[in-house]
Amino acid sequence: MAVSGNTYRNETLGFQITKPEVWTFLPTRWTGALRRRATLDEQEYADALRQAEVPFVSFRFDHGRRDEPFPTVQATCRPLHARAGRDREGQLRALLDRLGRTLPDLRVDEAIARGIVASRRANIVKAAFTVRSRDGRTFPCRTRAYAIVDRTLVFTIGLTGPADGRFRCDAEFEQITASIRVF
Repeated sequence: MAVSGNTYRNETLGFQITKPEVWTFLPTRWTGALRRRATLDEQEYADALRQAEVPFVSFRFDHGRRDEPFPTVQATCRPLHARAGRDREGQLRALLDRLGRTLPDLRVDEAIARGIVASRRANIVKAAFTVRSRDGRTFPCRTRAYAIVDRTLVFTIGLTGPADGRFRCDAEFEQITASIRVF
């Protein structure tokens, strides 16, 4: 694993991703700390944490406002099971199930079983959900989730942020998506 400037590259996993200039890489040990500071209530947080996979790389845009969610990118991977690797619709159902367990109010806008990301087969999900702060405020959020299938691994990359406003980051998410390499 190596970080060079704005690019994270992991030779062991065969994965590379580049963040925008003003975004910040989060050491993996911080990812857990961020989850502990999540704005979900205790039960929602416990349920979400049970379903979460541990990211091997994370980065975010810290816009300095504590009253809005930070746009964040996280990548995880898991072994590809031989039979599941050929069933793209089954993989998409599994991805939607994991997202639905993690985000109970998930509203799927688009779910594609035969997409391409990083020149690889990929499932693509675009969806909306809400995050509730400890003081009861609700923030509408958007997510793009890509499950990229390689020979032996499935990489899941989540790009999440506010649903509207100046920190929505659509252009940045497009730039990040275009930077993903699986080798």
